Amino acid sequence: MNYSLLTKIAAPAGLLLLAPLMFRLNLTRFTASGGPVSAAQRVWWAYLVYVYLFLSPLLAFDLALPALTLTCIRYFSILIYFRAALQCFFIFRLKKWSPLLGFCYNIFCLFQLSYILAEYSGSSVPEQSPYHSSSLFLLLLVNCLVVDSVYALLKFRVGYLDTRLLKALNSLSLAGLFLLLLSFYLI
Repeated sequence: MNYSLLTKIAAPAGLLLLAPLMFRLNLTRFTASGGPVSAAQRVWWAYLVYVYLFLSPLLAFDLALPALTLTCIRYFSILIYFRAALQCFFIFRLKKWSPLLGFCYNIFCLFQLSYILAEYSGSSVPEQSPYHSSSLFLLLLVNCLVVDSVYALLKFRVGYLDTRLLKALNSLSLAGLFLLLLSFYLI
């Protein structure tokens, strides 16, 4: 299976356009709700915005993907856009966002994805199913949810995030994203 031309062009182009914009965005004006924002946190947020809000919908409309992967990505896109709206409402309207709310929603998303994969994987995958690199994207989604949950728990329990941990996990996540983008052209 091959990715569509739109995916091959838009995925790296979106990264090249969105990453500098997100990094340059001055997030320190929201210090009243969560404290100062480090450069490592900005990189992580830019990564999440790219994967969640740009790459997920882009792949959700790529009909060259296997049906199960497409279903998971579409459902996850709906969940994450709902979370974005809910989080904006809590932050900007109610002024009551807690990292614990983000953690709970991440766990909910993990359970939803695991249910879909467990329920439908046996019926939709034939015996001789070829490998498709879109499953790497599902692993990136799980990685995002788990790492974001760790960050949220650390922020909730300790009150700050260790910059060394942020940099290490950011590096691993960006390496996975690079492999996914490379797979668009090689597999």
